Amino acid sequence: MASLRQASQQREPCMSKHHEADIAFIQSGLSPDGSQLQSLGSVFPEPLWLFTRGEEPVTRMNQLLGKSVAIGTTDSGTREVALSILDDAKMREKLRTVSVGGEEAKKALLNGELDASFFVGAQSVQAVKELAIDPSVQLADFDRVQAYARYHSSLFPVTLYAGMLDLSKDLPPKDVHLLSTACSLVVSEDFHYALVTLFLQTANSIRRAPGPFQTYGEYPSPKNVTLPLMPEAEQFYESGPSFFFRYLPFFWAATFDRLIILLLPLVTLLFPLFRVAPPLYGWILRRKLLKKQEILRDIEINEDGLSHRERQAVLKELTDQLAELKN
Repeated sequence: MASLRQASQQREPCMSKHHEADIAFIQSGLSPDGSQLQSLGSVFPEPLWLFTRGEEPVTRMNQLLGKSVAIGTTDSGTREVALSILDDAKMREKLRTVSVGGEEAKKALLNGELDASFFVGAQSVQAVKELAIDPSVQLADFDRVQAYARYHSSLFPVTLYAGMLDLSKDLPPKDVHLLSTACSLVVSEDFHYALVTLFLQTANSIRRAPGPFQTYGEYPSPKNVTLPLMPEAEQFYESGPSFFFRYLPFFWAATFDRLIILLLPLVTLLFPLFRVAPPLYGWILRRKLLKKQEILRDIEINEDGLSHRERQAVLKELTDQLAELKN
């Protein structure tokens, strides 16, 4: 679980598209080609930051007309998001895009080699921290965040409240509207279902605390994921961990959960038999009684040719049999 804790406190954005692992963090909106990955949910938000040179912050994409803009390295999550919103605004062909990101993009922006640069990551990313306090650049304040979020299921609006970056310096001086992606916990098709609850319980204990862009208990969450949720993860979000996982050690909880899964189909198959059994039992009893009635009728009309003593013996035997049926 140490890797989960370290990833939640990472200083670089979650951008990788390809992992040779059973479980990994992937930025929402990225879907590796030909993969059979499933999601366990989103675990923390990763805002999109746009820093521009100048005295006034950018509020709309058309203000970048003719400028040079860093959109992140090839195959990065930053590039995917930046190009998506530039396409939405029909601005992709109206500016010069540069495939750099991170520290290199920060330096180029501060040196005047770029007019603007996109970043994706938490407010603790070093490039974001340094650019946020530099007076030569401005953080874009998008006034169309709701519209962009409607175009993309992996994007959602967040607000960077005044003073959130540094209260002593009043940074930012006013609320700033940003778009955000979410970092998702994804697993391979071979991931064992019994580990889902264990990982989500751990993620819940780490990521449920409030932060600059999240309220208490908001994460982990089934929202803002682009890959299908694993059924066990969906059940966790709907009803929490099962009774066994709440009160038993992991080994026994996983064993009992597995037994229930195996027994459920058997119970389903036996259920129709439970409904048929009472009528069937009643039919068998009625059939036996009808046979006894036939014997009594034969005795009554003396069709069997029995003597009085023999009829008495038959009647006694019938009486004993009826008593057994009654019991």
